Amino acid sequence: MVSVRILLVKDDSTEARDINTTLESFGYSVHHLGRGEDVVEKASELRPDLILLDVVFKGDSTAFDALLEIFKLDFPVLLLVRDLTEENIKKIESLAQDAYLLKPYRDRELKYAIELAITREELKKSEKRNLNHLKTQDPGVAHPSGGNEKYQNALDNMMEGCQIISPDWRYIYVNDAALHHAQLEREALIGHTMIEVYPGIDETEMFRMLEKTMEEGESNHMENYFIYPDGTGRWFDLRVFPVPEGIFILSIDITDRKQVEEELIASKEFNENIIKAMGDGFSILDKNGVHLDVNPALCQMTGFSREELIGTGLPHPYWPEEKAHDIQATLEEVLKGNLKEVELTFKRKMGKNSRLF
Repeated sequence: MVSVRILLVKDDSTEARDINTTLESFGYSVHHLGRGEDVVEKASELRPDLILLDVVFKGDSTAFDALLEIFKLDFPVLLLVRDLTEENIKKIESLAQDAYLLKPYRDRELKYAIELAITREELKKSEKRNLNHLKTQDPGVAHPSGGNEKYQNALDNMMEGCQIISPDWRYIYVNDAALHHAQLEREALIGHTMIEVYPGIDETEMFRMLEKTMEEGESNHMENYFIYPDGTGRWFDLRVFPVPEGIFILSIDITDRKQVEEELIASKEFNENIIKAMGDGFSILDKNGVHLDVNPALCQMTGFSREELIGTGLPHPYWPEEKAHDIQATLEEVLKGNLKEVELTFKRKMGKNSRLF
């Protein structure tokens, strides 16, 4: 099996080597590129399955414009970031969904995020292929039962589920993949209406989307959780397009991807809950030492509320004035990765000092 090809873009550092080792442990083939090198040129040459970019936002528009160019490439991009403002989150999400992973992260979170980004790209390309396929068909022969064997074979051989529904909501075509998704035989669908096959379906959000496409002649998309008669269910990505015979439904089973998403969310919530429950003071700082988050224990130790600390930079309000210079120098070494454990003296809001590790 051909391994997933990752283009890792990060300065040559110990962290870069650690990321490289982690990616290779997942079975990925990794090409490491320094930050100063031409990402666009190298990506066009290597054709990676994903570009993994370690990025620091400094607020300048030039850097962000360069980032936009990377997202214009025909490859999924995953950003590794330590600090993000709401504005930067919106900027990234305007480029691609779930396109960033916040540091610190666990190895399995990185693997999930990579798999999710690659899966989304595959879905996007699949939709584009099938939409182009539909556009190239002669409108007069879109009905597979009309005897166009070439057209029917093309749809039959697709890995995605394909259905054509008439204006009176009858199934006039389903391919093998769609039958597999429905867990039904062809005879149970062809010639029958959706309401006959699935009583109550006309009251669902999914059916309202189908009606919108049928009535307005515009394509639509949704992710739908389908429950089978035995109570089990699976997730499907549904793309609906208008065709002369009614509507064309393209279905892709995304259950595995949704499970990855759920595990990623659960992992994030798990980490957040652990941090909140810690008896030790904990804070997340950006590269400039600005508080991005703090846990209740740190607030209790220092006497400052979370609202008072979030967004504050150097010197931190809980540093004794006479020791602020030394603490800042120590913190800068920590941020560089040169120190792992230090002893500091913090000042409580009411003025009493406490020694902390």
